Amino acid sequence: MDMDRRELADFLRRSRERLRPREVGLPAGPRRRTPGLRREEVSPAAEAIFGCVCTVDGPDRNIVWRWFTDPSVRSAYPAEDHERVARTHVADLRAAVARRGHDAAASALVERLHGTGGEFTRLWEPHEVAVRRTSRMRVLHPEVGTVEFDAEVLVTPAEDQRLVVYAPPPGSRSVEALELLRVIGPQTAHRSHAAGATAT
Repeated sequence: MDMDRRELADFLRRSRERLRPREVGLPAGPRRRTPGLRREEVSPAAEAIFGCVCTVDGPDRNIVWRWFTDPSVRSAYPAEDHERVARTHVADLRAAVARRGHDAAASALVERLHGTGGEFTRLWEPHEVAVRRTSRMRVLHPEVGTVEFDAEVLVTPAEDQRLVVYAPPPGSRSVEALELLRVIGPQTAHRSHAAGATAT
């Protein structure tokens, strides 16, 4: 496990070094001592789109769990996409559980999810299995509207850790939306996300 984390960290560092600010819509800025993007630039509008994703600890820090238990997570997606996203999460979880050999942690998560209500159980019973590698997703942002992303999932050799890379389709309106968010900054997004969560 420690070796996999080191390999993932090395992959992220090398990937960041290959990118230049202008390639992701950022100004060149002052002279850089090392090539590539700074850590705060990589995290290029993610916080402004999704809010802070690091505030949840322990067993609740799981995207499938939060999808079925945290209304503020679901409210960031268009209502017509909810069923498709939910089915994708469940099918992907089934594949992960099988890959892990139904270990204690995976089985406990599934058991907890069955207790959240009928939706998860309804989607779990058909035994749909799918490993998500690429997908198209839409996110609702209170300031810039709907932002569309192509998502690509990168996995470690052991497939026990994954990195999801989001990029707007080239030439789409979403590219302009992300540029606007870079100007607005995450603070406005924080206030908007908080207001949405409170109203839910």
